[in-house]
Amino acid sequence: MSGIEKGASQAGYNVLIGDTQNDPEREATYAAYLRSNQADAMILLNGRLPAPLANAPTNATPPVVIACERIPGCALPTVIIDNDEASFIATSHLTELGHTRIAHVSGPSGNILTTDRVAGYRRALTTAGIEIDQNLIYRGDFSIDSGIAAGRALLGDAETRPTAVFCASDGMAIGVIVAAKEYGLRIPEDVSVVGFDDIPHAAAYDPPITTVRQPRRRLGEQAITLLLDRLGAKGPLEQRDSGPVIVPTELIIRQSSGPCPRS
Repeated sequence: MSGIEKGASQAGYNVLIGDTQNDPEREATYAAYLRSNQADAMILLNGRLPAPLANAPTNATPPVVIACERIPGCALPTVIIDNDEASFIATSHLTELGHTRIAHVSGPSGNILTTDRVAGYRRALTTAGIEIDQNLIYRGDFSIDSGIAAGRALLGDAETRPTAVFCASDGMAIGVIVAAKEYGLRIPEDVSVVGFDDIPHAAAYDPPITTVRQPRRRLGEQAITLLLDRLGAKGPLEQRDSGPVIVPTELIIRQSSGPCPRS
């Protein structure tokens, strides 16, 4: 939001933030602002088109940019990270440390981030020659509470316990660590944990969490740049009609991941 606000302000635009809470009616209400000229343009962060936009003729679509969550089959300008590749790199970090029993705590079903991050996790295991165990994939919702539930489900039985857990958010990684400590497990000596996002708490947690860093401000800056281009506030961009803008991520290695325990 800071990246979006800065770019919009510099171009003379004000930003209206609508938290729709995944409510289709709220989404339709905000989309209607474009039709009634109450808003000039829109950046969508929710991973789906509101009904008024989805049903609009292609040549009549108002200025809209998709950011953070891609919409499959949508040709609108899009700014995202490569969630599949980022998850592949994070999981490969664990396989390179010798882990062969790696669990994944995913996001909610139906979410494109969940789909892409699970795909990257599975691809990394396959590349390393590790058989995928569906029992090691736990469906969370990106929250700390779901991470705690996942940790309790995955780590409670010493016979089936994974030696590493890759989580689709830092919040869930924190939750898994909380559960691990409940069982007296050490991080990373007994269980390695890797997160996703690099929220501020990730570096300050005990232990500091290895995670995928999302360049959040840059995502916002790129999104508002594309939107201003559509509004005619800037000249043509090289990315126009060349597919989504992919903002690079980075694996930040900290103290929550380590070599696979011998026993």
